[in-house]
Amino acid sequence: MKANTVIQNGTVQTLCRMCDTRCAVNIHIQDGVMVDITPYDGHPVNQGQMCVRGPAAIDLFYHPDRILKPLKRMSDGTFSEISYDQAMDEIAEKIFHIKETYGARAVGAWKGEAVDTAGEIFTTWNKTWTRNGRVVWGYDYTDPDFLSHMTEVYKHLRQGGIRGLMFDYPSSGWASAGGMEDDYSTTAAAYRTIFRLPYEGLDPGSYVHERNMIRGSDISIGLVASMRTENDTDEMDGSTVTRCGLRWYKNRVLLNQDTDSKNIVRLQGNRDLVRAVLTMAYVTTGRLLLANSFSQFSPETLWDLTRTFPYHTAPRSARPVDAFVSDFPAVYDFEVDPQWHQVTFYNPDPDSSRIVGIDIAGKPVQGALGLDAQKSYYAFDFWNKHFIGKLRGDARLEQELRPGEARMMSVRECQEHPQVLSTDRHVMQGYLDLVGVDWDEVQGILKGVSRMVGGDPYTITLALNGFDPLAASCGDQETLATLAPSKDGLVRLTLERPENATVEWSVSFQPPHE
Repeated sequence: MKANTVIQNGTVQTLCRMCDTRCAVNIHIQDGVMVDITPYDGHPVNQGQMCVRGPAAIDLFYHPDRILKPLKRMSDGTFSEISYDQAMDEIAEKIFHIKETYGARAVGAWKGEAVDTAGEIFTTWNKTWTRNGRVVWGYDYTDPDFLSHMTEVYKHLRQGGIRGLMFDYPSSGWASAGGMEDDYSTTAAAYRTIFRLPYEGLDPGSYVHERNMIRGSDISIGLVASMRTENDTDEMDGSTVTRCGLRWYKNRVLLNQDTDSKNIVRLQGNRDLVRAVLTMAYVTTGRLLLANSFSQFSPETLWDLTRTFPYHTAPRSARPVDAFVSDFPAVYDFEVDPQWHQVTFYNPDPDSSRIVGIDIAGKPVQGALGLDAQKSYYAFDFWNKHFIGKLRGDARLEQELRPGEARMMSVRECQEHPQVLSTDRHVMQGYLDLVGVDWDEVQGILKGVSRMVGGDPYTITLALNGFDPLAASCGDQETLATLAPSKDGLVRLTLERPENATVEWSVSFQPPHE
């Protein structure tokens, strides 16, 4: 296949066209052949970073099926090469025929890739979406013929194995001025049809994503699995977290919230900021879209990322406990059960530390956890691997957070026997990886079942509650179990195995002396 480059040897700076971000890239050419695509350092958009789609452009450029000249479909179904002049003449003739026969509303147009990308029409989104003061919108989602066509399209996509679609800029389908073929349709009804077609055509269990530029719309609820909440941004700042956090009753219940892709590589110089993005995306959104490839992550960042996956699928999210008593929520509570709460403290200020706290007992509507004032509770900090201590139910859980830090803590009611406080596999500290735990009072054995990842040492932190640990064992020979007591009344059980597995484990104890 013949595909020409603008120079024979050297490097050309241009923009990647694999998505609308338009990252700046270097095209490396040798003997008239494109050999590599690398990120361009110093550009304000991608700042020397690039996702995996950029280098993949080479494969498209030299693909044997790439179309380089106009092809006309013949009566027998084959395609024949024609000139550009002939193609433009025939297309124009057919468009005029459609317009004269069915009216101007029967013709829709969309911009191609213009040479003058610095021209006025492409310099702002507002100018892109408007022409002479009129908002440009797409197809008529009340047109019976168009709806019939799209029904067939989604049927074929389903047959081809497609199980999800992301709709960028669906606001172009918001016909605010009306003018649809169905005189009785509302703008909202027509817009909702955009998502109803793939929802029904692909499968109700498919992944349909509404990605409006500014905010998602409740109009699509029930048809979409995910909804955009932000304009284009690679940050997870306080306003983003608050916007999603205050919609906790919808998140994971009606849909997942999308805050746009996150550039974690840019934050790798500050691990607190990386962990804050990962933690608050898990707590308040239900999904994480990455702007970076895994190859760009440091080992520490990759490890931190694995601590937040998988995302739980239960239809509920953490509640912003202090929503009614503070300017922005800083405390989120996920009740696993009445005796176990996952509590997140968040400091959105990247420059200053901040004290965040909450009363353990009291009314939740007044910014308290609502636990029993007559009981005691253990608190364990996940990311810092720190035992906060044993707290009275009538006390206050208070922490000084570093700049930009998000702190996930397991708060569990104190028992009269050894108990689990935390695990290090997942930020939810046992909610996803710990299948079950049981205390055998007769034998003095704490038994549990955990989902393990091969090659990833798995540590369970236990509170002794006056008992002495004796030995640990597992239900299979491939899993190594070791105990490491500490001076803070805790013991750490570490399990290691080469392959993924669900493992039964147990720890025997000697009861406290009378």
